[in-house]
Parts: sequence; structure tokens; C-alpha cells
Amino acid sequence: VGHGVKWFRKWKKQGETDWHAFNKSLTFPLSPAKAKGMAPFNAEGRRLAGFDQDFIDHLEVCEQSRGRTPVVHWFNPNAESHVAAALTGKAFQPNAMESAIEQDLEMLMLAWCRRDNIALMRKLPGNEHLAYLKRRGFDLPEIIQVGQLADRKLGGLRPWAWSPDASETLRDFASDISPNLPWQWRASLPSLWFSKECGVRLSEKLGLVDGCGRYCPDASSAADAVCELLTSGDVLIKAAHACAGRGHKRVKAGDDYRPWLEKTIHSHGGVVVEPWLDRVLDFSAQYEIRGGQTIDFIGMTEIVNDAQGRFLGTRVYPKWGTGLDPKVAEFLFREAKINEWYRSKIPSAVVELLHDYIGPVGVDAMVYRRSDGTLALRHIIELNVRMTMGRVALELHKKTAPAKPGQLQVLRKKQLSKDQLLTVYSQDVHSSSTVINNPKTASEFIAVWSESV
Repeated sequence: VGHGVKWFRKWKKQGETDWHAFNKSLTFPLSPAKAKGMAPFNAEGRRLAGFDQDFIDHLEVCEQSRGRTPVVHWFNPNAESHVAAALTGKAFQPNAMESAIEQDLEMLMLAWCRRDNIALMRKLPGNEHLAYLKRRGFDLPEIIQVGQLADRKLGGLRPWAWSPDASETLRDFASDISPNLPWQWRASLPSLWFSKECGVRLSEKLGLVDGCGRYCPDASSAADAVCELLTSGDVLIKAAHACAGRGHKRVKAGDDYRPWLEKTIHSHGGVVVEPWLDRVLDFSAQYEIRGGQTIDFIGMTEIVNDAQGRFLGTRVYPKWGTGLDPKVAEFLFREAKINEWYRSKIPSAVVELLHDYIGPVGVDAMVYRRSDGTLALRHIIELNVRMTMGRVALELHKKTAPAKPGQLQVLRKKQLSKDQLLTVYSQDVHSSSTVINNPKTASEFIAVWSESV
């Protein structure tokens, strides 16, 4: 091997790194990943043979499918915003925060990617961070930057959501997928499926009314709904295509909400108006719709939101309900009969509502307290026809310590103290927490998976 390294350096173009020259000389299906073999990676042996550290670092984290045609995954978390922009005839222009969500958190694809899949990324996470994830026990997918994937047979396409941006980004790969496979390229899903109106329709289909909202396509009907609900307490207005708690407004008696309402309806095409509830527990049920309109129950999660309903994190348990307040758990399983609702009634209605859809689905729900102090269940807050943070948490749980509770948190980098940042940067492989994205290059968000709650 050492002789080969010496001759290779004589033949390669001067000024090129060993890794770049080696990678450039290989034609698919040959790839650097095949140079690793099946044995545990031996960095020291390669060092003794004369490979430089840069080559070794790249090779350690390089992956490629060893036979199975890879499924391509794409992270597009601003799906609802793209749909809202398309409804007004405009192209979506992300602000700094929305761009940060896309770029900082795309490594979350690690949760649902298999080793022989491809994660298509806007920005590569860096070899040091990928090596850290391998030491933490994660199998890495093949990571390819946007624009670099070409001339490959593929096993399917799995974006976060089939919104206009995903359809456009993945369009060129449509002909690379066998027609016998389920995850084909498709045009964007109907805009209704990205709207909060979809959750309202699901509730209506199931005959649910307690604590539910109303979809209002114009300011007049929305104002009427607000006035009616204000007689019983505060009101919550949600923009039709908002997500993660953004685009919400709490209204109290006497508030001047009309300017916000009219602007929001102009941007989103409608709002949902609902009573402000005394929330006790936010949770979600996760599903996968497969070919033939069959639906699989994946699991339940506890959603951690702030006081305004904005997403902070997700908790999962080996047996859902064991981590909940005993009184809440008793209410859910005995009185509310959640197993019947979330394993049978709701998924059956979801399949009927989402004709011709294949992919992940999440249903957000809530336990709240009535004015008399009793607990009540709002069965459906939203129907998310896409991947969700709850699904991400469940997939991470399967890959790490499924016998223990786990928690996925999305931290704001600027809100962390100097000591907290040092802890995150240290990437201690013996810690009970794993930093999913590269914290040093993240501009706003750091995703952390913890194997205990």
C-alpha cells in the first residue's frame, strides 16, 4: 500500500490533495467508500502506509450503498411557506431565520436515513462532525451536496414534504427511479394538505367539535368567529400555512387584531380561529401511509412547547404514557380512550382524506383543562402531511437507546451561555447527549438528542 501511495503522488496533478485526486479518478460504481472494506476502519494502519490525515479523515466518513439502490432524502422545512407564497403568485424569499432552519438542521436527516441512502445537502457538515457522529454509533448515509448527484439509479425520493420547492429540486431525478418503486417523484401536494384547514376537515370528518377551530377564508368570517368565541374567553388565530407555533396571535377582549388578521389572510389565504385553551399536555401521533392506502402507526410523542405554543422539543418513551403525569395518563387511556382514537379511528379517516398520498403523516393533539377543572382532549390540532419533529425523535430513539426515554431539543445558539456552548462544542462521545448538526458552523439552531429526559 505504501508503494502505491508513492506512485499515486507521482502521477497525480501537482497541487491536488490526495483525496481530491483519488476521488476524481474513480467512476461510478467505484467510489472511495469501497476502499474501506468491511473491517472496522483502521486509521493507524493507513497512517503508517503514508496516507495523510486529510485523506484518512475523508475516507473514514465516506459512505456509499453497497448494492441497494439508494433512496434520496431532502430537508425542506419551509414547505408551508413555499405553498403560501405560491398561492399569492410569488416566489418564497426566506428571511435569515428561515434560511438558518434549512441550513442548520438538515443533518436531522440522519434520523430517518439508512446507511445505504443518500442525504442531499445544501452545506456539507464537515468531516470532524461526521466522525463524531460515527463514534456516537450512528451509521452515516452517503452525503452529497446539491448539484453533485447525477447518473445514478435511485430507489426513491423522500423529501421532508412534497411542496413546490421539493418537487422542483428533485425533478431531475424522476427518470432515475424504477416505476415499480413506491417513492416516485411527484408534483407538489394540494395546497389544502399544507393548510390548517386540512386538520379542521379531519376533525369534521370524525364529528369532533370540543375545543376545535373554524377555518375562515376571509377577514369578515374570521372576525365573526372571533367575536363569538370572545364571549367565552380568549381566542387564538392561526395563519393557514404557519408551522411550529409561528404565525399565531392570541386575542383578548378589546384587542385591535384586524390589521394583523387582514395582512395574514392576504399572505396565507385564510386563518383558523379557535378558543384559547388551558393546555396541560401537547402530544402527537405519527404514521406512515404506504402503497395501497395502508397506514402504519409509528408511535406517540410528547411535544414540548413554550407558553405561546412555539415548538421547543419532543420527548419519547419506551412505552408511551409512562413518562406522563399519572392523572393525565389515566384520563387519556381510560376516559379518552386514546388507543381507539389514534390506532384506529383517526388513521382510517386520514387515509380517506389524503387520496393517493404515500409518506409520513403526523397528527398534533392536546389535553387541556376546562373551566370546571376537568380534563378534556382536543383530538386533532393539526394534520401534518410531511415529516415532523415527532417522527425525527421516534427514529432517533430507535437508533440509540430504545429502552430508555429520549428527548430531541432544538436550541437557539445565541441563547446559550458560554459554558453551555463549550459543552456543546466539546462533542464528548461519553455524554448521554448527541449534537446532531455541527454546532460550530450553525448560525442559529443546534439540534441535540438526549438519551434520558
